[in-house]
Amino acid sequence: MLIVVEGYMDVIASAQAGFTGAVAPLGTALTMEQLEELWRVSPCPVLCFDGDPAGARAAARAMELALPLLTVERSMKFATLPANEDPDSLVRKGGARAFQAYLDAAASPVDDLYRMVRGEVGDTTPEKRAALQSKLEAATAKIADKPLRWEYLRTLRGKLDDSQPTRSLRRDGKRGMPVARLSHPGPSVPRPALDVENTAAERMRILTAILLRHPFLVHDVAVAYAALAMDARLARLREAIEAWAESAETLDSADLMNHLTSSGFALDVQYVLAEAPMPLPACASAKAMPAEAESGWWHIFGFLNVDHLREEVALAEADAMRNLTPETQRRQIALAEALCKVRSGEPDAVGMVDA
Repeated sequence: MLIVVEGYMDVIASAQAGFTGAVAPLGTALTMEQLEELWRVSPCPVLCFDGDPAGARAAARAMELALPLLTVERSMKFATLPANEDPDSLVRKGGARAFQAYLDAAASPVDDLYRMVRGEVGDTTPEKRAALQSKLEAATAKIADKPLRWEYLRTLRGKLDDSQPTRSLRRDGKRGMPVARLSHPGPSVPRPALDVENTAAERMRILTAILLRHPFLVHDVAVAYAALAMDARLARLREAIEAWAESAETLDSADLMNHLTSSGFALDVQYVLAEAPMPLPACASAKAMPAEAESGWWHIFGFLNVDHLREEVALAEADAMRNLTPETQRRQIALAEALCKVRSGEPDAVGMVDA
């Protein structure tokens, strides 16, 4: 186990207690270069700074440095010591077993990030909870690895939801924010019961059709698309599309079609692009503008997983605030429009407002 402590006395005490993997920045704040060296030795070092305000600041600084560099292969843990204790004093008082207990209880970055920001902002009022969510989303936006960033955001929002004293129940019985419904004026017209399974399958077929026609979207929607529980036929085609996108020099629809046809997916492509049981929407047409295709994809996806869509919107807003470019602005607008349509109950390409 690689352990990062603050001072040389902590290193000595740790080594004498049998923890020979202890190192220290020796009185200076942990630097980016030191983090890189730590990860060369271990994919998940344990940071164990002193249990005082200076140690807390050092841990917060290390978190700030690490967030943009975190990946599934490079992480860390944070061991929090009692007030006014350091590894040296802890070993002298309680021996190796006492120190080991705190190392074993070391928190993951996402857990410690929540603890740090919550301790700084608080969560006892609606205003503080809003500020806490904003700060957590801003911190999460620093993570360059997009799938990991999304997982952090989902986990942190779950912690916020779990800490809320009273919460409503969703239709599926799980706790969370209620899904908004917009009532429309006019007489009530009975509607036949939805075939939820078939509707979801048709939506996933259309999402795939949009990507076949507009593969420039593949990377931007990769996490959301991969999370869909597709049938075996669409799942195989999804894997083929994603594999092609990883190595393709340009994300061109004709190139993708040729690749899939030559790879044995001609019938699957024909099935996805079929104009039955209903015509494909305009956003799945080869003539659709990029913005129309992108907004349409997210609109349809929103009826399959509105919580994920909300999280994508938050990430896009954070990206645009951090680095406003035509691409980040386009993505933010497309996602916001899609979420607005889902919230207002505007029917998607399948003509349904319930998933």
